[in-house]
Amino acid sequence: MTDNKVDMDYRLLDFYDEVDEDESALLEDSAPIYYELMGLPKRYTDFSFLAKGGMKQVSKVFDQKSNRHVAYAQLLPESPRELYEPFLREGRLTALLEHPNIITIHDVGVDRNELPYFTMEIMTGQTLAEIIKQLNAKDPTCQYSQDDLLRIFIKICDAISYAHSKGVLHLDIKPENIQVGQFGEVIICDWGLGKIIGSEEEEEKDFDELLLNPDLLNNMTLDGVIKGTPGFMAPEQIHKMCDMSEQTDIYSLGSILYTILCLKSPIEAENTKEALAKTTQGEFLLPSERLPDSPVPKSLEAVISKAMERNPEDRYESCVQLKSELEKYLSGHATHAENAGIIKLLSLLYKRNKTLSITIISAITLFTIGVIISFKSLKQREQVAQNAKLLAEENLQKYKISQEEKEKVRARLQSNLLENFKEFRSTANLRVSAKKMQQAILNDPENKKLWLELGNTYFMMQDFEKSIEAFEKSGAKKDFLLMRIAKKYKDRKGNRRLLSGDDLGALFRDINNPIRWPVKRTMLLFDSITRANHDDHTVVVKSLLEEFNPEWNGAFKYSVRHSLLITGPHLKTLAKFDHQNTPYCLLSTLKINSLHLYKTSFSDLHQIRGLNINKLDIRGTKVSDLSPLQFQTKIRILIILPGQFTKEQLKQLPSWIAYRQETYEKSPIKGLNK
Repeated sequence: MTDNKVDMDYRLLDFYDEVDEDESALLEDSAPIYYELMGLPKRYTDFSFLAKGGMKQVSKVFDQKSNRHVAYAQLLPESPRELYEPFLREGRLTALLEHPNIITIHDVGVDRNELPYFTMEIMTGQTLAEIIKQLNAKDPTCQYSQDDLLRIFIKICDAISYAHSKGVLHLDIKPENIQVGQFGEVIICDWGLGKIIGSEEEEEKDFDELLLNPDLLNNMTLDGVIKGTPGFMAPEQIHKMCDMSEQTDIYSLGSILYTILCLKSPIEAENTKEALAKTTQGEFLLPSERLPDSPVPKSLEAVISKAMERNPEDRYESCVQLKSELEKYLSGHATHAENAGIIKLLSLLYKRNKTLSITIISAITLFTIGVIISFKSLKQREQVAQNAKLLAEENLQKYKISQEEKEKVRARLQSNLLENFKEFRSTANLRVSAKKMQQAILNDPENKKLWLELGNTYFMMQDFEKSIEAFEKSGAKKDFLLMRIAKKYKDRKGNRRLLSGDDLGALFRDINNPIRWPVKRTMLLFDSITRANHDDHTVVVKSLLEEFNPEWNGAFKYSVRHSLLITGPHLKTLAKFDHQNTPYCLLSTLKINSLHLYKTSFSDLHQIRGLNINKLDIRGTKVSDLSPLQFQTKIRILIILPGQFTKEQLKQLPSWIAYRQETYEKSPIKGLNK
């Protein structure tokens, strides 16, 4: 009851016009920054909401003094006054840290409504957490390599090392607080938990208590239990087993390095309580244990283990040391943490100075041979010469083996690269595939396989001039099928982006090799995505149907209401089956709501699997098995002839499909002509 009364009296202070002079002086002493800035004039306009969390909101505003847009962080009006001073302290603390990799604070103040605020640069790009999430999902648009992430990590170490040099701890380093720009800039944000090393004990104690206030910090709850991802917090932040120091931030940096290496947080737990317990006990799997099927650099694993030691005294003494370890790894040197043996050191030295090492070894060998020849008899000289010859042959053999291994690695990388290109092509993302192949060719311009794949890709994009050029550079013979077809249709295309529907259909007929079916399928999908005139694409689809049904000459009518009517007794095939017997429907690139297979010889409903149709008309077809419709979750209406199916056959229909019996007198042709 006493605590409630104190809180109520404190909130009612804003409703009194007069305050006792002693009380006013006491308030000014308790919040000197707030009262110092409260009277400054208004300078920010054009507020636009950016983000909100807890009792803090961030807006985009226009700074009239500097004539630019900035980010404006402010406590919400309902925020309790005990949050004002910590909020302003965060602004001033961050403003003290002038570093390229630390967010810049422009201004700290109190607005006309007596609410504290601070302004800062507007951040662009992605957070490190978003980048890691994309890499974990194998997002092809995310182009960051592991070395790129390690260089980002070095910039993070630079920023934290600078903060430590100013006597400031961050205490909340995690991927969500690291912003990565599109031009390589790295910014450390959210210094709300930051602490100045060596602050007075009482002041720090009060500040620590405020840090547990959920209205100011989103990663705390009312009872002080931490939520979110505690895998980035040091054990001493949980149980206060010792004072927080630079080693507390170094533990968090080790966790980030672990996440960069494994694309996962170091602590695996089913709930927060378990995660905190594992953090306190120092329980986490090493990267090599977390990724048993992936090559994990032992040197980086040793660095992570040292940075995340449970006892702060066992960690790196400074961020400078941790950064130095990463720089050594990237430059091909051994890290101190891995305690490398002589074999590992020599191996790294050889890799760094391969040409020089071979030269020195050869020079020493020749010098030794010369000395021996000078001081031995002719017979000894002959023996030495023979030994030198054997040694040279041995070195030559080693060199050949080395070159063979290098060629195997190159072939393996090329194979993986081509597989990636084919994966892009399978989804008709031909422009991305072509761009990636052009980049690969810049690194290996003599690679004929890459030129051949680039020629295939341009062919499927109907860019025949570039296709012919790439085929010629690949060394393809003049009678190569796709090159001959590209030369034939280059002039027919003219200045148009794509061939006409009739010409593309004719091109499909010219590709008469069944092995080239994937080329047709990709061209069909690319044409449906790229072609503006849908009627032309319909002509292409009809031409493909005629190729698979050579005796068919029935009707093919496609209406603006996305209804398709196909008639003719010789129509049997609507799909191409692959080697795994999976059908690819030839109609899949058309948007079809109603499909009428009217009086045809069509019999296999598996062939239309995957079409998103609502109505299916199979009157007069040879369909007898209705069970494949179990896989057609979009169909709602099935039209059949009276007596076309028995009751037992109709029981095969799933519950979501209703059948309707209609005679031939009710023809679908009339509806299509509307």
